[in-house]
Amino acid sequence: MRLWKRGRLRERPPSNDEVWQVPCVFRVEEIPTFQVLEREPIRRAVPGLTEQQEFDYTRHGTVNLLAFLVVHSGLMELAFLASNDAKHHQPELELFRRQHKELRGVFLIQDGGPSHVAASTRNYFTDSQGWWRPRHTPANASWLNQAEILIHAFKHYYLKRVSWKSQEEFKTHVLASWPEYNHRYAHPFESVAFEGDSVELFVDEQELRRVDDNDYDENAADYHQQMENVGPPESDEW
Repeated sequence: MRLWKRGRLRERPPSNDEVWQVPCVFRVEEIPTFQVLEREPIRRAVPGLTEQQEFDYTRHGTVNLLAFLVVHSGLMELAFLASNDAKHHQPELELFRRQHKELRGVFLIQDGGPSHVAASTRNYFTDSQGWWRPRHTPANASWLNQAEILIHAFKHYYLKRVSWKSQEEFKTHVLASWPEYNHRYAHPFESVAFEGDSVELFVDEQELRRVDDNDYDENAADYHQQMENVGPPESDEW
């Protein structure tokens, strides 16, 4: 059973008056120490027989991934971290910023992980002159972070029941998979809030007018159009 739901669809496109002139809203989450496992053989399901795989496996170490979610579109980006700490987290944030410098800024929703609240990370956000606007989910409330739902969905489609012979093969698979996920499966995730469906729980009301999940951001629209042009890989290998 899948635990994520599609967001509600608008009955009509938003008018110019409904477009709010604020930065995009992104969420970020790590997939730490993901085990790269080789299982041979994996017998795929055929009529009358369920899929089977060997219990024993060969472990090819672990990798750390960093996932970005565009809240209003459900699109994603993935990067690899050499280590899950602030030292390696900040260069990926800076790379993301350079790749999306056309945006006026980003509200970055994240949990209270060590790399997110480290002093060096806070200094980096301060030095960005307001381009990064971090907001933190409450402690023990990971269910508020829609990036967690994204990771669950991505794993369901691309990381379950797969065997890799090396970390390089795994990374090639992931780098080919997330653009395909955007092309085939990306959609906004429906969130739950106790005080209505407002994002003001995380964003100052003076910076962002009270809007619900269905409102629209022209920055997100531009990004959505840009990422839709990144089609699936030419090969169907993955």
